[in-house]
Amino acid sequence: MSKRCPRCGDTGYRTVAEGRFAEGRVCRHLQACPRCHGEGTLLQRDARGYEVITPCSCELLSVARRVGFYDRARIPARFANSRIDAYEARDPHGTQHRARQLMTQLAGNFRRGDRGLGLGGAPGVGKTHLLTALCGYFALERGFEVRYADFADLIGELRARFEQGGGAEALVGTVVDAPVLFIDELGKGRATEWEQSIVDAIISRRYGRGLSLFFATNFAFADDDPNREPLAGRIGERAMSRLREMCRLEWISGPDGRAMAAAHHVEPVQAKKGPRGMSRIS
Repeated sequence: MSKRCPRCGDTGYRTVAEGRFAEGRVCRHLQACPRCHGEGTLLQRDARGYEVITPCSCELLSVARRVGFYDRARIPARFANSRIDAYEARDPHGTQHRARQLMTQLAGNFRRGDRGLGLGGAPGVGKTHLLTALCGYFALERGFEVRYADFADLIGELRARFEQGGGAEALVGTVVDAPVLFIDELGKGRATEWEQSIVDAIISRRYGRGLSLFFATNFAFADDDPNREPLAGRIGERAMSRLREMCRLEWISGPDGRAMAAAHHVEPVQAKKGPRGMSRIS
């Protein structure tokens, strides 16, 4: 069956990169529903003759609710269009291929409270793409309340609040209390005692409450890459021990995709002005 809406592919939503964070948009075809006229509800009579409000079959309210979860996730705008099936595995039978398979399985089978996943690997292997893709899918397709946090940005925000004399508990709370949490670049920073205490607080409190966690890091889990610093040295042994219980750990190998893209980048041809102001290609 062909898709009816060319804008959203019949999902009912679109994602856009505007400002610092990605945002969702309820598609116009739902807002133009001929039954509810964009209200999302219908006034109908039940079997007893009473007028009751019921959701419209267009699912506008459901889509709007999931879009709200997506907006509050705080996914970076750069990754507004991340999709699991768009992840390019450059090793058809290796770690990148396995990581994509795992994400695909999690997308459909994960339940809140289940064991999460930790992705490790050198920069450029696609960890953030996979992490943001799964985060967005959980919000928009599964209707999960999710929170995405870049570790360095989180530490920076916390430090700024402390320096301004404000409390940081509310900010930590939004991370600790999220039903499903995604942390990118875990361990990045100076690995000071204060930073380790923040990591320990987040992981320990989620561990105690049985809340799911997904994360990505450039640091080694153990002997995955002897040339990389171990993550345990960045976040502390206790936090690392709990992560091993909370998350399945997967190491992704492969070339730096960003470096490869830069190497194949071709600068646009510059047009020079010809006679009478007409452009000609040199």
